Amino acid sequence: MGSDRCHQHSLPGTLSFVFFSDDRDDAPCDITIPEDEYRKWELRKLYYAENILFETTGSYSDSLTVLQETLAAYAPNDFNKTVKALDYTIETTSHSYLITCPSADGAHLLLLSSNGKVEKVTR
Repeated sequence: MGSDRCHQHSLPGTLSFVFFSDDRDDAPCDITIPEDEYRKWELRKLYYAENILFETTGSYSDSLTVLQETLAAYAPNDFNKTVKALDYTIETTSHSYLITCPSADGAHLLLLSSNGKVEKVTR
C-alpha cells in the first residue's frame, strides 16, 4: 500500500490520473475520466488565481471576472488562462475563500476550500 501525492506540489498546467485495475478479459476497465474531475480542475484553476491574487494584492476576490483576468495574466499556458462557463459561487473572507460549482449530475456541489481540498456535497 502506498501514497500518491502527484498533485500536492504540481504546477498549474500539470494534471495526471492514475487508474488501478485488474486486467481481466471478462471485466474490461473503463478508463474514461469522469466529468466531475474536469470540473475539479476548473475549480483548481480558480484556486491558483485566488492564491496569486492574494500574493500580489493581499486579498482574495469574490469576482469571477477578476479571477479570470488573473488567470489570463499569470497562467503558464493557454489551456489554463480561462475557465469553463459553470455556475460558480465564490465566497471570501479576509483569510480564506470557498468556490463551488455544480457536479455533473446536478445533485451535488463541488466545493473547493482555500486549503485546496475539494469535496462533493449534497445540494
